Amino acid sequence: MKPFLDRLIAAALACCAAGPAQGEIKDYEVRRYLYLKTSCGKSSIVNVERRDGAIEFHADCQNKTDFPDGAVVICSDPESDLSCSLKNPGANFHSLKLLQGDTSKAPSP
Repeated sequence: MKPFLDRLIAAALACCAAGPAQGEIKDYEVRRYLYLKTSCGKSSIVNVERRDGAIEFHADCQNKTDFPDGAVVICSDPESDLSCSLKNPGANFHSLKLLQGDTSKAPSP
């Protein structure tokens, strides 16, 4: 019983001696951001730490129509996913609306 108690006390002291935990933005948080805020779709994500302390995520999007080169998300605070923003907005093609013409002038029956 004594060795177990000694190991338990040593483990408790090691936990207390550790410094404060710092948060880091995880890939799933960026995926959630892309899913809720953009039409990117499923994506593979690569993160790059920048010189200014921010973290930049490059996502290869499933939706190649709106994001042919992928989406770039920049998080200015590496500890908070609330600081993330989309650097390159998705492309918006209005070709269908151009083909339809002005529907407000359609003849009424």
